[in-house]
Amino acid sequence: MDEARLGAWLSQAAGAPVAIRAASLLTGGAIQQNWLLAVTRGGAPEEWVLRTDNAATLAVSLPRLEEFALFQAAHAAGVTVPEPLFACADSSVLGAPFFVMRRVAGRATAHKLAKEAAAKGGDDALVRALGRELARIHRITPPRTDLAFLGAPPADPAQAFVAAMRARLNAAGTPRPVLEWGLEALSRHAPPPLPPVLNHNDFRTGNLMVEGGRLTAVLDWEFAAWGDPHADLGWFCAPCWRFGNRALEAGGLGSRAAFLAGYAEAAAPPDPDRLPFWELAATLRWAVIAADQGARHLSGRERGLELALTAQIVPELELDILAQVDGLEGVAVQPTAPEAVPRHAPSPLLEAPDAADLLATAREALLGKLLPALPPALHYEARMAANAIAIASRAIGVAPGFEVDLAALATEIRNGTARREEVRALLRRLARLRCAISNPRALGAT
Repeated sequence: MDEARLGAWLSQAAGAPVAIRAASLLTGGAIQQNWLLAVTRGGAPEEWVLRTDNAATLAVSLPRLEEFALFQAAHAAGVTVPEPLFACADSSVLGAPFFVMRRVAGRATAHKLAKEAAAKGGDDALVRALGRELARIHRITPPRTDLAFLGAPPADPAQAFVAAMRARLNAAGTPRPVLEWGLEALSRHAPPPLPPVLNHNDFRTGNLMVEGGRLTAVLDWEFAAWGDPHADLGWFCAPCWRFGNRALEAGGLGSRAAFLAGYAEAAAPPDPDRLPFWELAATLRWAVIAADQGARHLSGRERGLELALTAQIVPELELDILAQVDGLEGVAVQPTAPEAVPRHAPSPLLEAPDAADLLATAREALLGKLLPALPPALHYEARMAANAIAIASRAIGVAPGFEVDLAALATEIRNGTARREEVRALLRRLARLRCAISNPRALGAT
């Protein structure tokens, strides 16, 4: 970051001399970069956050200037967002467009917020307030000239969602029969359209700043679009955003009932019959995004361990998709004993300890010896490296199990020619096998 050039631009935008005293990259932000700026404006100290693009972005992510316009619209509507300050379209300043907003107090770290909520059996006061906040966002409705870049609302948001996800799968080129299974179910159970509202489209734990049990900011508006209000409700309540607190159905923070009650205090009561559709849609959408993140790494466009590991959650999401499809269709699934995961025999090419043992030793050394010696700023990266080693170790030990022509199976599902009972069982076996490598703990939740 060229602080001198940035400071000169900020001084012009602010209409007063701006000096950058410190700039540090904030954690998180796999898609965008967020920089904390400690500045003086006209001699007075302030703290701002600068938001700009990473080297590679998702095609569905809005440009920074459009996201800035959304912050302005939300701020004017009374939504709890950081005050938007300045936006720059000139890429010569930092190499990409950016915008600046005022820093707000609070934490957005999802697993910490979820852990605190679980410790007290859920925080229904917080999730009720979050329901009211989401209703405020949904008061923003089309047409809006300041949000013209969002385009016309879809005539049928449910079917438009299915079509968009199928287009994303086609563009990726990797056959994913479980995702096709979920999309085929959504297509058959799509609810009729409702009057459109502004969807935040990433309203979840991790994008919500909280301080002292109170919401202080709704962040990350890069996926906003016109749509069905239940899409945001389903996204917040989907299993994938509960961060281990499966019983706390509202974002892993509190009860679904409290969240929906809060929403109903500030908007029309949600339709409970529409929520299963949009919760399944949420899991599917996150699976597609996670796969795209992994593709960014594999393509070489943007190498990053976090991107690679994000793709490893897809099998866990596939298990949720299969269960949610069964729930949507009223299929009663009888509990079964966990299926044994086929294991490789020890490699005759390696002396003891074998490769899996070597990896386990490396992981133990990383967490037990190296991590305590690292500065706290590097702990997150070290834990990601440990997770990658664990996944590699499990991949060595798990045998293929059975052969499946994924492309043919995905095509059969999409065309509606697959034998449903046989395919359901096959997909579950496939997802469980893949989950045994990526996250075996998830097998106990399905």
